Amino acid sequence: PPAGVPEYVEIYNRSTKTLDLGRVTLADATGAPRVLSDAPFLLPPGGYAVATRDSSALVQLFGPLPVLQPTAWPTLNNDADAVVLTSEGVRLDSLTYTAAWGGAGVSLERRDPAGPSTSRANWGSSADGRGGTPGAQNSLFAPDRQGPRVVQAEEVQPALLAVRFSEGIDPTSLSATTFTLDAGQPTRVQLTDADRVEIGFTPSALPTALTVRGVRDLTGNAGRDTTVALAFLPRPGELVVHEILYAPLALPDDNQPDQPEFVELYNAGARLLTLSLLRVVGAPDEKGVADTLRLPSALPPLPPGGYAVLYDADDTDGDPARDSRLARAFPEADLSRPGVVLVPLATVTRGGLSNNGERLRLVSGTTVVDEVDYQPGWHDGALVSTTGRSLERIHADAPAQSALNWATSATSTGATPGLPNSAAPIVGARTPQPGDVVVTEILYQPRADPRDGLADQTEYVEVFSRSANLLDLNGLTLLDAPDETGDADTTRLVFRPTALTPGGYAVFYRLNGPYATAADPDALFVQAFPGAEGGVRVPQRLAGFSLPDTGRRLRLHAPEGALLDEVAYSPRLHTPSLRETAGVSLERISPDVAADEPSNWSSSAAPAGGTPGRRNSLTLDRPLSVYEALVQVDAALDGPSAAIAARQEVA
Repeated sequence: PPAGVPEYVEIYNRSTKTLDLGRVTLADATGAPRVLSDAPFLLPPGGYAVATRDSSALVQLFGPLPVLQPTAWPTLNNDADAVVLTSEGVRLDSLTYTAAWGGAGVSLERRDPAGPSTSRANWGSSADGRGGTPGAQNSLFAPDRQGPRVVQAEEVQPALLAVRFSEGIDPTSLSATTFTLDAGQPTRVQLTDADRVEIGFTPSALPTALTVRGVRDLTGNAGRDTTVALAFLPRPGELVVHEILYAPLALPDDNQPDQPEFVELYNAGARLLTLSLLRVVGAPDEKGVADTLRLPSALPPLPPGGYAVLYDADDTDGDPARDSRLARAFPEADLSRPGVVLVPLATVTRGGLSNNGERLRLVSGTTVVDEVDYQPGWHDGALVSTTGRSLERIHADAPAQSALNWATSATSTGATPGLPNSAAPIVGARTPQPGDVVVTEILYQPRADPRDGLADQTEYVEVFSRSANLLDLNGLTLLDAPDETGDADTTRLVFRPTALTPGGYAVFYRLNGPYATAADPDALFVQAFPGAEGGVRVPQRLAGFSLPDTGRRLRLHAPEGALLDEVAYSPRLHTPSLRETAGVSLERISPDVAADEPSNWSSSAAPAGGTPGRRNSLTLDRPLSVYEALVQVDAALDGPSAAIAARQEVA
């Protein structure tokens, strides 16, 4: 008790008879009984008596009370102790409490006088403003008139279930017929805690539901017969790491809600999964010790297609689904909807998620169910900053360790906790095979004169789909010519699922000059090249995407490494008599003729200097006659506009 308040024990007569407390004894864990009263002390039905070491102090604090003051008082320990009432050798009531039950600075109150003394759930800290209610009905008074209900039914080991009830269970209500599985019968039933029952079953059986009948609580209330779905330990491939926000946006003066770190898990299987035995384990250090974070044991099960979000909570959080840092930062997520399990943690991993990348290993029991070593380099290379943007998994059933299976979140809030990821697979698309995608246009010497009154150009490479299939360009790479050791600079061009339709174009353009700082570089590009809005445009910021004026060998590779196309461009491919090549692209005349055939390339005849994202100005539907070819070559001497006129003349 707080200073000035004497220890006390309140006694309540819940019978219909008047009881005499004379010669009743009180003892603590030491076992030494103290007689409460040498004289008769009658306690009527529904009446209270208060035993205390200092009756005058207690009356002064709480008013007139029916008090008993033994000649010796058993000092009650704060951390743990026992309280035992006996009469003529018969134990009337007893309990063993711990500090975890409550009662720090206030009294420990019993909720239901008819409920079990030994159940922690039947006790709690007094809610009365005076710190206790001696001699009166408890502030927590709540008689239990409800039967027990199943709170959890989950697999805790192979072929072993644990059923947790809402309260303690009367052991005599358990029998061979209490529990029935929809596949096979229990091999054993054992009460392992007051409110927990373990049920074994044959390993070959595959139960999905459990029926419970005739269970009673310790007060005698019968629970309703019920059938509940079973939650199982996840197997590899069923529970996956689905989204990671390791560098949240949390600025003190941006007038935006601060984001928390989070890791999202996804149930990619068809079974209800338990999260109770789940651990997040990091990479081991030089001593073989790895940071390990155990999830709380009382989490709801995760249904198929459901999301569990492990997030960094703080003391400003209220209701996790509506008034937490996670909910405030991502209001569109609707975190209260079914299928979303929120797991607030002090930190998502013991040291927080590293901005330099780290290992996240999901372990359930003794099984590693998923593992990813995420890297900052998996983010889109065109972004100036990835702070406040999550990494999203693209395919739940594809390897977690593949950079090609992760993409930067494209949502306005930067992440999608509890929602389908913005980086989604393209239905019906396949990765390009040799011959599917070819380089068809290169602008290596863009026009960018601030005084010419024209929109500034930027370097670009255009590719064309010769395939009859829908293609996904994610992971497409550009390789330079190898050096003397065989190594070649590799630049990833596409960092997310990107569809290229049959006969479609994709343009990779460089973010430099005004494009590097523009709020909408796409708009600048379309302004410089009217008509470019028809193709797929993918901006490039990585240093490896550069097109020297002197020429370069470009090798286009599929994600798995297959060579798709190769071209060595140089100024010699331009029309020899062209007066100025700056601002004029090199166009491939036919996508079906080899890229290394010099006669298959020439200077663009388009007024804008190039045709990114659309049919090349030099593309032919049929072979030219000698006369037509001579007309076009002659016209090219006078520049792009004359060449277009010549094309019209011979058409």
